[in-house]
Amino acid sequence: MKFSHSVSLASLLLALSVSAVQADPLTFTNPFSAKPSSPNTGNPVYVGGSLGLSTADDFCNKSESCNESDLSWKVFAGYDINSSLSIEAGYNSLGTISSNTNVSEVSGLELAAVGKMPLNNQIGVFGKAGVFKWTADNNDGERSAIDIMYGIGADYKINDNMSVRGEWESFNDIETKSNQTSDIQMISAGVTYRTL
Repeated sequence: MKFSHSVSLASLLLALSVSAVQADPLTFTNPFSAKPSSPNTGNPVYVGGSLGLSTADDFCNKSESCNESDLSWKVFAGYDINSSLSIEAGYNSLGTISSNTNVSEVSGLELAAVGKMPLNNQIGVFGKAGVFKWTADNNDGERSAIDIMYGIGADYKINDNMSVRGEWESFNDIETKSNQTSDIQMISAGVTYRTL
């Protein structure tokens, strides 16, 4: 599952990159140029939401019936410091995973720095890293802590106000069982909105 998620994301990023070059290769942005073009020249504040699928590593045992994946969603807000760097905060619901003996519902608050690289005036790729304050409501009690998260993605600017994005994120060391942690990956698609 983890491998298929990585393949899906790589395919998405490759397809967007090829589309950008085919659409207008002369508009490709050199990230090392003195004056890189900025895809967002209006309000630096944006909000958004995404829907996706989350999967937990190391939760299921081969000897038991288990569901380690579930629908997930998030809402977020961000601020563009400049054309290459943003700060983003959000709430993530990573769904419920279950086995014959364990159930865990995970959610939390995310705060991350987002590094962006535009490919042209509409398409860009980004990477993010930060912290995730998670809560796991397990059948043997509630657990919570702060751990690291990171991710990569791509976005497509529809107009000055709206963009669509696809991304893969990993939330690490979440205690989904007593004395056992899982890394939860989320792959999602969503919309961001900003006003001029």
